[in-house]
Amino acid sequence: DYIDHELSVKLDSTDAFEGPEKLLELWFSPTDCELPAGWPADGLRAIPLHEIELLLGIVHCEILSKVSSQQLDAYLLSESSLFVYRNKLILKTCGTTTTLLCFEKLRELVHRYCLDPAFEFRNIYRVFYSHRSFMFPDRQQAVHRSWDAELACLNTHFDSATSNAYVLGSPPGPAASSRSAPDETWHLYTNGTNQFAGCSAGRSSAADITVELLMTELDPASAAQFELPSAAAQHAAISNPDTQDVGHVVGAQLLRRSGLDRIVPEDPACDSDTKHDAFAFTPCGFSSNTILRGDRYYTIHVTPENGWSYASFETNF
Repeated sequence: DYIDHELSVKLDSTDAFEGPEKLLELWFSPTDCELPAGWPADGLRAIPLHEIELLLGIVHCEILSKVSSQQLDAYLLSESSLFVYRNKLILKTCGTTTTLLCFEKLRELVHRYCLDPAFEFRNIYRVFYSHRSFMFPDRQQAVHRSWDAELACLNTHFDSATSNAYVLGSPPGPAASSRSAPDETWHLYTNGTNQFAGCSAGRSSAADITVELLMTELDPASAAQFELPSAAAQHAAISNPDTQDVGHVVGAQLLRRSGLDRIVPEDPACDSDTKHDAFAFTPCGFSSNTILRGDRYYTIHVTPENGWSYASFETNF
């Protein structure tokens, strides 16, 4: 496990505004026990930390901390989360991150560390990209400023002939203002060959189904608990400044106090392997990753500011 205390101390989210995340999920094979031929046993987890940091730099986010199990690495980011399995990668980023600019670097990493010099994204097993409509689309970088721009980018890396794109919900008419009729649509892109010829080893993972909840207009009283406490309370929370930082210590307290560490019913036979990683942002905001049962996760992100409040919950449990 890993914590970047230096980044955690200096991170300031005063200007954070865009809670809805861009969610990119890339499957290189059907299960973590069926890797592409020639891949190392660790699969994508063979990519070293410093290379993950460079990849995320292209996306414009940084690693706050990481927790791991035998099956996955869960990275808590300055803008949401990254989950890396042997066979798949899940990148969930908020704000003005440039998620769709990661492909060239990621392809390079697969070539180098997964020992797959012939890999091309057009041959990937499955890809999913989705997001709720942005609250401030005009503040996004060019590649994310419209759904058409995102589709154009995706189809330069994946085979457009096998792509599917959907917009669920009814967007407001051209005469409606964003305040009177906000855009609350959900966008989804899928692609992939759905064909795989690799090598199998060991027990296959159980079926993987993802549940995602996206929430807006949070109750102000409930949202207020995700504001950082006073400076005195922050100081009191730190017992060892050399090994602790306010964000992680207060984040862990928030996780317990809110009950978010107990969302999944306890199983005494399995829960000894549960790992939580949480962070409270300055001046407000909250993120957490939880690994449970070895290969399952749930992640929570809260943007509590009144006027553009947002929270998300995602799990494959």
